[in-house]
Parts: sequence; C-alpha cells; structure tokens
Amino acid sequence: MAELDVLLSAAKEKLLQSEVSEALSLAEQATKLCTEKDSRPYELLGEVFAEQGEFDKAKAAFEESIRLAKSSNNEDLGYEKYLWMAQMGQQGEPSLELYNKGISILEILAQKQQGNADELAEIRKKLVGAYCGIAELFMTDLCMREDAEQQCEHFTDLALKMDPSSAEALQTFASMRISQQRVDDAKAALKKCIDIIFNAEPDVELPVYAVRTSIAKLLIEIGMHDEAHQLLMLLQKEDDQIVDTWYLLGWNCYVEAEELQENSAPHEEIEGLLVDARSYFLITLATYEKTAWDDEGILNHTKEVLSVLDTLNLPSVDESGAIEEAIEEEWETSEDEMEEDH
Repeated sequence: MAELDVLLSAAKEKLLQSEVSEALSLAEQATKLCTEKDSRPYELLGEVFAEQGEFDKAKAAFEESIRLAKSSNNEDLGYEKYLWMAQMGQQGEPSLELYNKGISILEILAQKQQGNADELAEIRKKLVGAYCGIAELFMTDLCMREDAEQQCEHFTDLALKMDPSSAEALQTFASMRISQQRVDDAKAALKKCIDIIFNAEPDVELPVYAVRTSIAKLLIEIGMHDEAHQLLMLLQKEDDQIVDTWYLLGWNCYVEAEELQENSAPHEEIEGLLVDARSYFLITLATYEKTAWDDEGILNHTKEVLSVLDTLNLPSVDESGAIEEAIEEEWETSEDEMEEDH
C-alpha cells in the first residue's frame, strides 16, 4: 500500500474514533503527498475541520478537493465534499447541484457494495441524509419554485423508502407536514421519532445531535412539550456544556406557559413553568460564558426573555447549586416516565 493510502486510512480510523487532533495531523501529512490527480487528502482534511467546527477551513479544503477532482481523469468517488459543501458552502440551485453530485456518487458506490452489508448500510444512511437535505432546500431556499412542494414530497418519500425507521427522514417529513398545516401527520411522525430514540438498543447508534435538536424544536412548535422536555433532558444528560440544549429547555417551558395562559390554566402551573424557564435561561447564559459559545442569536434572545421574566415578580430561587440538584432529580423523574411510556 502506498504511503498516501496508509496515511488516509489511518486518518479515517482516527476520525471514526473521535481522535480529531490525531486525524488532523495525519490528514495534513497526506495533503503534502497530494498530486493534481488525487482529491482524497483535501476531502478528508475538510471532514476533519468540519468535525472540529472549523467551517471556513473545511470549506477551503473541500473547494480544493473539488478543484482537484474536476482536473483529474480519475473516477471521483468522494461524495463527502459535495454533501458538506451543499450544506455549508452554497444556497439554492448551486446547493441542489452539489447534493445531486454527491447522490450520484453514492448510487455508484451502492452498486459496488452490494455484497458488503456494513458498507451498504452506511451508504444508504448517507443517501437518506442527502435526500432530506434536498427536501429541506425546497422548504427554504427553493420554496418559491413552482414545483417546490412536489419536489419536497418526492425527496422526503425517497428518504422514507430508503429507511422507514430513520429519525432524520421522519423529522423531515414532520417539518414538511407542519409547513403544509397537516399537524396531525407531523405529530404521528414525531412520535415515531421519540419511540426510535428512547427504545433504541444499547448498541444502536442514536441520531446525531443536530437531528435530535431539530426534532425537539418541532415538538415545541406543535405543542408536544412533555416529549420535547424528555428529549432535551436526554441531550443534557449526554453533554451539559451545549448551550443550545439549555436554551431550548428554557424556551420549551416559556412557550408552554404562554399556551397555558391563553387557555386560562391555573396560575400556579403557569408560574412554575416560568420559574423553570428562568432557571434554564440563567444556566444558558452561564454555560455560554463558560464555554465561550458563539451564537449571538441565542445570547440576545435569552437576555430578551429574561428581561421579560424579570418583570413578572416570580418567586426567587437559589440559581446555583439548587438548580443543578433540581435538574438531577428531574432527570431521574424523566427516566421513570420514559420507562412507563415505553
């Protein structure tokens, strides 16, 4: 095996093991051996940068990989650069073209891997993600096209046919149905998502954080607050240093309180939710500062909601150790509720 292939193989293995620093070092070494005929080193370097959250560097690496692929006569079987660039580098029609290029490569690879169940499963998973990405495009950047709804239905259907139990595909379907004001269909799909996540076997890989966060946002949007809370508590238990999770926990309580107020629910119930919302938002700010998070939208909205809550004369609570203790107790309660529900 050539030295370049050895480096690429080792870097991929390190990336799979989440040893990102080691993967970066190996990928950078591989780029030094890169020729005008091989786009793989820069594609892998882009993946490593993306994993680190260094999206500007990732974009530059993917662009170089695409340039090399276009200038080479070799068969281009690297789909990652196109799928990543479709998400981070382009919008609208250019993004659609990149998705389609990635899909065409995945379809070629699927034919080549018919006898390899593990490889084929990974390819099908990537195809589901690409189909969902295109469906989302037709709900956002390309929503003004005359065929937008038809295309969104088509690619969502492709994703679900590829894997009916994919939480990502079900989440995309739910998002589409919400946009069509078919809320009952959306609720049914999101309930399936929740079942998939909470009934997963220990050795089954859960949907990625971004997908589960999107599911939580949709649950909040259509008023499934208990399910949203359970899912967000699961994410908080996995990693309590992610600002988005704390923010969504607070927002879920706040939105539910507003809905209860509109329905003239008991004052104590509304007040309890608002107190919880305030606690979660305060933790959001503390975690934001502690982790040097970079999302001014969340920061500004959190401060805005807290300023509203400060005018409501809510009961004061110990916003330090007592909150953490209450969250731990709440997690244990949520676990019990999940076991009863499932």
